[in-house]
Amino acid sequence: MFNTRSTGAGLIIFSRNGKQVVLVESNYADYNLGFPKGFIDKYETPKQAAIREANEETGLKIQELTFVPLQQPLVEYDPQGNNEYYVAGVIDNNINQIQFRYNPYEIRSTRWYSISDALQLQKLYPNRKQLLLHARQLYLKSKYRNKLLHGHQFIHS
Repeated sequence: MFNTRSTGAGLIIFSRNGKQVVLVESNYADYNLGFPKGFIDKYETPKQAAIREANEETGLKIQELTFVPLQQPLVEYDPQGNNEYYVAGVIDNNINQIQFRYNPYEIRSTRWYSISDALQLQKLYPNRKQLLLHARQLYLKSKYRNKLLHGHQFIHS
């Protein structure tokens, strides 16, 4: 049975054109791949936790991102506690200029993957592949409708 409580939050981050996604490789759990995420601290909202964790695991700052206005976050169900995900894109057109920064004790690597490559990765669990596809659809829809939010708008939405 799945827990109904969310204990973690993260961001699914796309390149500006939506053709690449950021994946982090953990330094534990068989080096699985996922989206930047972590535990929600006692005095923060899930949105604040998602932004903090994304910064810790990628080095990206809120000013470098735009966000999809979601009615509800996307949820990764887990018996130990669910993870809430928000969807973002980088503002910079040239993702090759982005230098990822992360804690090597926690994260083995952080890098861009094409969507097609990400969907072929065995270390990206099937439920995360489904989240990726859903998030990408939401991102592209918001981008083309010019509905993406900047950081301060996202926090207060």
